[in-house]
Amino acid sequence: ARGAGGGGECGCWWFGWAFVIFWLIGCFDPLWLHGRAGGCYFACWGWPLGALCWWQALYPSKFLRARPAQWLADRSFSIYLLHPVVIVGLRPAYDYARTHGVPDGAWLYLACLAMTLPVLLVAAQITYRLVELPGIAAGRRIAARVNRSRKRVAPTLSSLEPER
Repeated sequence: ARGAGGGGECGCWWFGWAFVIFWLIGCFDPLWLHGRAGGCYFACWGWPLGALCWWQALYPSKFLRARPAQWLADRSFSIYLLHPVVIVGLRPAYDYARTHGVPDGAWLYLACLAMTLPVLLVAAQITYRLVELPGIAAGRRIAARVNRSRKRVAPTLSSLEPER
């Protein structure tokens, strides 16, 4: 049993406000992007994906706790930064696949993905080892040094007053 005053009302209010906002987006469509996709489109995708992110943050699935998913998560920033470079670099290979028998559509996409992922993941591993890990270690050393210096010089209220 809930305490005095319920507590379930808060959830109803949030649901009500979410419904009103979603309805307003659908009616007025403020995010219409050059006639291609409207705000309702983004709201329809954004709400479920936001709920999925929230759910996985609170109760991660076994898939997200698996070693391959953790490996990808650790290297995600490198993957994010390097993927445009790898895609541009592999453009001649994509053109070759398109002109030499790989049919357009899903098959061409899968062929390009099969060419991109190994190169991207190796490059991400290299930059993770050579850039990210040393940067993380340097950040920890700097933070520890700053924390040590703050503990040594603990200001008091009297030391903050101007001298007379």
